[in-house]
Amino acid sequence: MAPTTKLPTRPLGRGGPKVVALGAGLMSLGYVYGHGGSDEERFAYLDRAYELGETNWDTENIYGDAEDVVGKWFKRTGKRNEIFLATKFSFMNAMEPNKYQVRSRECFRVL
Repeated sequence: MAPTTKLPTRPLGRGGPKVVALGAGLMSLGYVYGHGGSDEERFAYLDRAYELGETNWDTENIYGDAEDVVGKWFKRTGKRNEIFLATKFSFMNAMEPNKYQVRSRECFRVL
């Protein structure tokens, strides 16, 4: 099923791809705020986001199993090429705001 809605897009950088202006943060798919539900419930969330035209998804490997669920959704639907998937590879320590922890091994492993 193709998206039923066309959301506004913006270019990503100069000459980059056009992406939906407001991305979907997928932190709640994992267990950061408690368990995100069954895979089927989380697939339904991703299905609905896609149906609504939300194709700019943001995730992170510290979001529990959210990236695993997204991977299963891609395998299930075959829509990997229709989703702009953003991730992160570092974070700031709130106790030391000028220090960043870079998880380059994880980042380069998945690239």
